[in-house]
Amino acid sequence: MPRIQNEEVLKGPETWMKLSRQLLCAEGKDIVSADPDLTEATITQLKEVYNNQLRNCRFYFGEEKNSDIGIAALSMCIRDNPSSTMAELIARYADLRGTPFLETALAVLRYKEEHGLSYYENRSRAIVSVSWVPESSISYIKPPRKKFA
Repeated sequence: MPRIQNEEVLKGPETWMKLSRQLLCAEGKDIVSADPDLTEATITQLKEVYNNQLRNCRFYFGEEKNSDIGIAALSMCIRDNPSSTMAELIARYADLRGTPFLETALAVLRYKEEHGLSYYENRSRAIVSVSWVPESSISYIKPPRKKFA
């Protein structure tokens, strides 16, 4: 069941809020909204919401017989918005694959830890791999206004 109902590609901040309830429940959306960087504590909270019940979705990140179609799709999601947070990237990939947000997050974060994340660009007639680090949600917080006496 890939894609949301209106067949639009998910984009923009808080992309996870647009996922269907089958991919991320309302409580999960609140948890992710509080920490779009998806720290370990946030993943633990999501696991508790879902009672550690996973569908055991398969992700293809080159681990079986050099099948890395998942890496190509993940790269496309990164390239579409290199300034996204980890939650935005995972929401877009979960939507593309039709897989639950939590399971997608576990797979992508594991792959990131082991191999790093990158996307591909065409530069001077050559395809180049560009390392990617997600935007931190901290950068979205505005500095306090100074009070002038």
